[in-house]
Amino acid sequence: MTVMATGYQPVIRENRMIRAFLPPFLRHASAVNPIAMQPPLIRLLLPLLLAPAILAAAPAKMNVLLIISDDMRAELGCYGRALAKTPNLDHLASTGVKFDRAYCQYPLCNPSRASMLTGRFPATTGVLGNRTWFGDAHPDFVSLPKYFKANGYVTVRVGKIFHGGIDDTDAWSENGQVRTLAGVSAASAAQPIPMTRRHPPTRNRRN
Repeated sequence: MTVMATGYQPVIRENRMIRAFLPPFLRHASAVNPIAMQPPLIRLLLPLLLAPAILAAAPAKMNVLLIISDDMRAELGCYGRALAKTPNLDHLASTGVKFDRAYCQYPLCNPSRASMLTGRFPATTGVLGNRTWFGDAHPDFVSLPKYFKANGYVTVRVGKIFHGGIDDTDAWSENGQVRTLAGVSAASAAQPIPMTRRHPPTRNRRN
């Protein structure tokens, strides 16, 4: 931390919390700068003496919970829809910020999630299909969870945050998913994913 001693005079007048940590001869600041009147050694030590008070005044880091889902549209009670019963999400919306004009970046899961979690348009990330990881073409892009992790947070994922098989594995402190679709060529990524039926169709038969 680099602090100039000459910059403390306005801080002493404005911040009562820091003023409480000062010795008596500095607590009552006047038009005459008391710091400039002290011996050079005291002026050099003042930044170190005041550093704990400045750090103590800094707000503590807050916990962050991100809930993300797709293929849902605005079919929630907080948007005036009656079909889905969503009392908990409605309460969450009433105590936070609800966006009434939010639009989809791209009509596919992976491009939309990669866009939101990197803060860049799909045309910038180059992710236009469900088989591409943004880090292949842009290893310098920092995703949202990786930014939190780099700034001292413990990042944990539960469920689907990035697209399945294309997780930003190193962004998570726990539960990072190993990528299985990274490195797929652009030509392969452009091919549609074949649809498979999980259950055979049922037919109504008359006896």
